Order: sequence, then C-alpha cells, then structure tokens
Amino acid sequence: MAALIVVSSHFRFLTESADWPPFPSTQAVQLFFILSGMFTYKSFLSKSDALAFYKRRLHRILPAYVGTILFCCLIGTLFTVLPLREFLVHAQTARYLFWNLLMLGWLEPSLPGVFQDHVLSVMDGALWTMKYEMAFYALLPLLVYLLQRVSRQRRTWILVGCYALLVAIQTLFLALAYHTDQSSLHLFHKIGAPQAVCFLSGIIVCEYYQKLQSHFLQLLPLALLIGVLSFVYHPVKILWPIAFAVLIVYAGTRLPFLRFTRRWTPLTYEFYLLHFPILQAVIEAGVIQRWGTGMSYAFVLILTLVFAYLLHRLVQSRPTLRRSKLSAKAS
Repeated sequence: MAALIVVSSHFRFLTESADWPPFPSTQAVQLFFILSGMFTYKSFLSKSDALAFYKRRLHRILPAYVGTILFCCLIGTLFTVLPLREFLVHAQTARYLFWNLLMLGWLEPSLPGVFQDHVLSVMDGALWTMKYEMAFYALLPLLVYLLQRVSRQRRTWILVGCYALLVAIQTLFLALAYHTDQSSLHLFHKIGAPQAVCFLSGIIVCEYYQKLQSHFLQLLPLALLIGVLSFVYHPVKILWPIAFAVLIVYAGTRLPFLRFTRRWTPLTYEFYLLHFPILQAVIEAGVIQRWGTGMSYAFVLILTLVFAYLLHRLVQSRPTLRRSKLSAKAS
C-alpha cells in the first residue's frame, strides 16, 4: 500500500498532472523505514551472528538493486538522444554505473541524453532510500550489542536517549535550514536523521511488542491523538514516528481484511525500485498525451508489476532456488 502511494505521488509530480490527487508520500516513506526497523531488528536477533544476518540482507537487497541499475541503463540505450556507441562510452554512463552500484546515486543520478526535458532527468528517483538502509544495517549490530549487555531498565533509557539524540539532530538542521540558505536543508536531507528516527521507532516497537499487544486499547487513542496534533502543533511531531509505528502494528495485526496483501509482499521491493524508470520511459514515449492520466497510470502499474515479477523470478529468486536444489541433493 505504501509502495502504491509512492508510485501515485511520483506519477503526479513527473507528469505535472494538476487533476491527479495528491498522496501522502512522506508518510509512505516513513512507513517503509519503520517496517524496516521492525523486521531487520527481529531478523538480527533471530540469527546466531551478525554474518548470517548480513548474508541474508545482502542476498535480498543486492540482486534486485543491481538488476534495477542495469535496467535503467537498458532504458537509457532506448531513449538517449545520443548515438548508441557514444552513449555507451560516455564518461557520464560510466559514472552512473559506478556511483549507483555503490548506492551513492546522488553523485550521478542521470544518464547522458536521457530524459533531459523532463521535470527530473534522474533515472530512478526511488533509489535514494537505499543508502540509508545500508547505513542502518551497518549500525544495527552496535545498538544490539549495547542493548544485550544492560538491564531491561537501562535498555529503555538507551533507546529513549538514541531517539532524543536523533530528534535533536533533526531539529538542529531544520533550524539551520530555516535561518540560513538551502545548502543546510540539502545537508539535512543527506544526513538521514528523519529516516533514522523512523527506523529506530520500528526497533522500539519491536522491542516492546508484547507490552504493546496487551495495551493496544489504551495506546491506540493516544497514537491517533498524536497524529492529529502533529498537523496543528509542530512540537508534537517529534512523537509522530513512535505513534505511527504503533498504528502500523495495530493495522498489521488487528485488521484481518488487510491479510490479502501478503501475497504481494515478495514483489514490493522490486515494484518500488522499478516504478520510477518505467514512469520516466512512459512519459518519454508520449503515452500520457495519447491515453490520458487514468489509462497511463494503470499502464504504469501493470508494466511495473510485470517487470517486478520478472526481476524477482529471474534475478532475486534464482540463487535461493539453486541453494534449495543443492540442499535437497545433499540430503
């Protein structure tokens, strides 16, 4: 659901469709990081060591990510205004591959001669979240190491202290951005403090999951109240990620009609990665002008779902299937 919100928001922005409704993309991305914090923390605790955790995470992330970068290059060969040979040997193409494979795509987000007259010329504006994910995975063992060596009460104070520190960093850079120039705001977005607050909120909710389950009736109205107040009273926003995490857990565990979405979960990651370059290609091909916004949006969703399925089956799932067959032969 969050992925669909992000796609809808990017569709409105890239097509400049004033008649297309706005979507809460910021909250959708917050949801991504909250869920990531919950599941990666739980996954890390279930592994015998950090190496097993990292192997599993990298196996899930890297194949589809590398496949997406190569897919963007393929789209570039189809839509570049440069001759094909010049495009392939162009220094910008090499820089794009180099920096994006390192998950530092903001250093070279575009390919030469591709989508130059669009609202954004970037190939995949959805990849910016990946560098934060990898940074949080790298820091997670340190946090777990600290939590496992202290008492339950001190563990709570460590989590509260980390949350307060991240909120303070976020507030500081927002104040700098407000009182100085836009370069401070640019730096604020680069440090990832808002994403870290959401990721940590997911960890906190996961750590105290049992208590949340037994006190949902008391916590749910409070979380809703924080959500409403955060729109009218800015200081309350510092509590919004925690309140949002509580609401997410409630929706995921107490609303049975949402269970049908589980069958789509394996494709969500690939769907999120691929939608932006496909949308850029659809705009470049003039589909919006010929079919209108509604039909074009449906076409983008279908096309993205098809390529997400292919990427998941051909790139993401193949190593797992290979290991399963080897294990079966060995047994």
